[in-house]
Amino acid sequence: MNNDTLQEIISVYHSLQKDSLPEKGEGWVNMAKFGPALLKAGIDYKGMGYEKLYEFVSKSGVFEVYSDTSCKVPVKYIK
Repeated sequence: MNNDTLQEIISVYHSLQKDSLPEKGEGWVNMAKFGPALLKAGIDYKGMGYEKLYEFVSKSGVFEVYSDTSCKVPVKYIK
């Protein structure tokens, strides 16, 4: 992943509404909102060879990922 792409994904993150999570604090973005925002910005992580958004985000090395397992279906957030 090149530097321009990293800057773009950081910009997308900053453009989205942040959530506050109990015991985790503020500044979290739900990955279900992050994926469509990336596509809207022209970042096609699947076209870059990543099958899952989680894999793309993890390999970027830019974000902390948190999985909220308190719900029936786990929800992933990034910060």
